[in-house]
Amino acid sequence: MKLKPNSQDLFAGAILLGLALIGLWLNEDHALGSARRMGPGYMPMLSFWLLGIIGAGVLATAMVSGPREVGNDAWREILVSLVSGGALFVMWLALGQPATIPLLAVLLWLAASIALGLWFKSNMMPILAAMAFFWFTLERLGFLVALSGTVLVSALAERPPRIERMLAISLILIPLCYAIFIAFLDIRVPLMPGELDQTFRALATSESPMLSQVLSWVGLLVWIGGIWLCVKVLLLTNNNETTMGVHILIAAAVVVCIAGLVLTELGGKRLTILADLVRLIISPVRMLFGQPS
Repeated sequence: MKLKPNSQDLFAGAILLGLALIGLWLNEDHALGSARRMGPGYMPMLSFWLLGIIGAGVLATAMVSGPREVGNDAWREILVSLVSGGALFVMWLALGQPATIPLLAVLLWLAASIALGLWFKSNMMPILAAMAFFWFTLERLGFLVALSGTVLVSALAERPPRIERMLAISLILIPLCYAIFIAFLDIRVPLMPGELDQTFRALATSESPMLSQVLSWVGLLVWIGGIWLCVKVLLLTNNNETTMGVHILIAAAVVVCIAGLVLTELGGKRLTILADLVRLIISPVRMLFGQPS
C-alpha cells in the first residue's frame, strides 16, 4: 500500500531547509575560523547546518509518515509568517544589511505585521513581536533583557498563556546562553542596559584574584540553585495548574538567578571557571599519557 506524504511535515521541512540555506548564504561574509579559534561565522554556520539536517530529516519522514493535510488555519499562519518575515528581510537588505535596524523601521514593520495578523486573525503575532523585540533590544538594552523578554513575549502565543512556565524557561536559558555565547565564545554584546555592564566590569577588575575566584564560584553555585527552583516550577505546572506555592517559587527563582548573575559578573570570570575545572579534572589523564596539561 502506497503511503501519501504528510503535507504538514513537507511544508515544515521545506521551511526549515529554506531558512538554513538562506542563513548559510548570508553567513558567507563572516570568517569561520577553526574549532580552536572560532570566527564570527563559525557558530552560525554550525547552527544553520544543524537546522538544515533537521529540515531534511523532517522532509524524509514526511514521505512515509502517512497523509496529513495542511488545514486552513495552518495556511493562514504560513501566509502571515512568510509575508511578515519576507518584508523584514527585504527591509534589512534595502537598508544595507545593518547590524541594528533603526527603531522607526522596526516599529513600522511591527505595526504592519500586527495589522496583517489581526486581519487574518493569526496566532503568529507574539512570535513576530518576539523577533522584533530581540532585534531591537539586544544592542540597546543588553543580552539579558533581550533574551528573557523574547521568551516571555513569545509565550503569549500559547492559549492560555502560561507566564510562570515561560519565565522559568527564560531563567534557565539565561545562564545556558550566558555560558555559551558570553563566557566561552566571548561574543561582544552589552549584557545589561545602560552603564551597568561597564560598572560591573570595572568593579571586577578592582578586586583581588582570590576574591574574584570566590565570587565566581559562589555565583555559579547560586545560579545552579536558581535553575533547580525553575525546574521545580516546570514540574509543578506541568498540568497547567498554578498555586500560591508556584508563585512563591518563581519569585524566589528570579531573586536567586539575579543574585547568581550579579556575583558572577562581580567575580569577572564569566563562568570560564568551568573550563578551568575541566582542565583540572583531565590534567592527571593528560600527564599519564605524557601530554602537557
